[in-house]
Amino acid sequence: MRIEKKYTFDLNNYNILVDQIINSKFLFIKKYKKRIVNSIYLDNEFMQNYSDNLSGISKRSKIRLRYYNEDLEIKTNLNNKFNLEVKIKNNQVVNKKIHSLSLPSNILKKIDNKLNIFLLKKAPILIRPFISEQTLSTIGITYNREYFESKIFNLRCTIDTNLKFWKPHNVDLLNNKKIFSYNTEYGVLEMKFPHNDKRISNEKFDDLINHITPSRHSKYSVGCNLIYK
Repeated sequence: MRIEKKYTFDLNNYNILVDQIINSKFLFIKKYKKRIVNSIYLDNEFMQNYSDNLSGISKRSKIRLRYYNEDLEIKTNLNNKFNLEVKIKNNQVVNKKIHSLSLPSNILKKIDNKLNIFLLKKAPILIRPFISEQTLSTIGITYNREYFESKIFNLRCTIDTNLKFWKPHNVDLLNNKKIFSYNTEYGVLEMKFPHNDKRISNEKFDDLINHITPSRHSKYSVGCNLIYK
């Protein structure tokens, strides 16, 4: 279980931001190659997960199908690995349940209610209660993610840029066709660390790194606001 502190920043300050992260007292180093992260979110017909986030409900969850592209070119094929993820938040503490799977071509060709039915059948018993009522594929999100890790603390930092939001039923994953997407003009920085690490939990990272703004940011809520406004 971990704490996630989120910040937004102006894309014009990206290079300055990276320099400040690397030169901060946490001694960050680049951990992985930058890659594209793709997520398809599930919700119920009342958009309950979205409403819970807007209302700031202390205990809530989100369900998503996530897949990655390592070369920064959006290519999806039958060999891609997919993760079914349930993200559970209780106040500031975040817990994730992850199950890896592959999707058949008839689902990749068109994201609709078949995806939800398939995921429910394939989900482990512990995950099924979280997705049993999630019958809608509400939004898709794509962004570039860069990874950093502290050499002296159990602390990770991610920077997300080029955020795009799209409707799942307007996409063909197998042939990588998105009819339309909404873009943002800002980036998101996240600091992630164990929930019981008192050395880090009291840190105000915006005091160490300029050009970032503390934010209760949710990509899912932002995407819903753009697509269903």
